[in-house]
Amino acid sequence: MANITILLRHSVSWISESDYTNYRIDGILLRENATDNDLVNGISTQLGIDCSRKRMEIRYMMEDNVTPMEIRNEMGMRFFMELKRRQSNCGLYPLCITTEKQNFGCNNNGEISFDQDTSMVEVGTVSVAALVDNRSVNALWLVIRIMLFVIVATK
Repeated sequence: MANITILLRHSVSWISESDYTNYRIDGILLRENATDNDLVNGISTQLGIDCSRKRMEIRYMMEDNVTPMEIRNEMGMRFFMELKRRQSNCGLYPLCITTEKQNFGCNNNGEISFDQDTSMVEVGTVSVAALVDNRSVNALWLVIRIMLFVIVATK
């Protein structure tokens, strides 16, 4: 199975909705049948991003001055890979990578923590298993909010 070359632009943030400048360049190779998780793992490994501490946003531009498309799930990944398969120029559709810290904060009962190895969320003395992938911060926040509600409701 053939590999697809993917150009990465990183180490900067978006200046406007369609302006991503002063970036650094890197690259990765992915199999044609790569999944969304393969992409996230490839990028995080190549760029040294710890996904348990940082949320990664993956976007690419279809045309100049057009709102960028974001790869958020498997369908977005398949669409992007289909575009890449149809182009021999590896410089087309570079991925623009931005990261931000995942700050889970704390509550009255103690720190909120997430163990990526076990997928356990702990709020104070309450623990729950959370089924999350590297970028499912919204799902993790939902679990934390539910746990906080339960803790407050049982006081």
